[in-house]
Amino acid sequence: EEMYQYIFDLTRPDYREGKRDLIKDGNVAVSIYFLLKGNCRFYYYSKSYKQELNPFLMLSPCILAEGRSMKKNCVARFSIEVSAGSVVYILDKAGLSAIESKYSEIGICINDLIKEQIQDFKLWKRRLKTRSPEHRYSKLKHRRPEVEQQSARKDIAGHLGIRDTSLSRMVRRLSK
Repeated sequence: EEMYQYIFDLTRPDYREGKRDLIKDGNVAVSIYFLLKGNCRFYYYSKSYKQELNPFLMLSPCILAEGRSMKKNCVARFSIEVSAGSVVYILDKAGLSAIESKYSEIGICINDLIKEQIQDFKLWKRRLKTRSPEHRYSKLKHRRPEVEQQSARKDIAGHLGIRDTSLSRMVRRLSK
């Protein structure tokens, strides 16, 4: 109980309204984020392609971070955008350091969760190449049935590696 209160006291709510970037590629990340409600997408903007690449969708609850950027003080490799209506709490570097020094097991747990998300991202990228969009869509709906209520269609399509018009056609075909 005391540990949870200590951690909670070090966080602050993000009161900004609407869709917003928590981390922007090219900037140094200075915080980690606890997404308690809503969803987010990881992406980066390619100047050579003039478009967003690799939109990776995550649903709450989760911890969001660009750990390499924050720990090594270098620029973030991707952006993290949360949807409108998301509930987010922010933990800055000083707060994370305080938690790690007082409760080392929590610091290890947070770092493990961030590493797990990196592994999920790598697995997702591999599956984009090896699985059909229909298969990826079925798996996503099975694991997270609320995804269609919480996410914009274009974000789901991006996560599947297809255009939103292709997603619409695929959903119609699969529902028959």
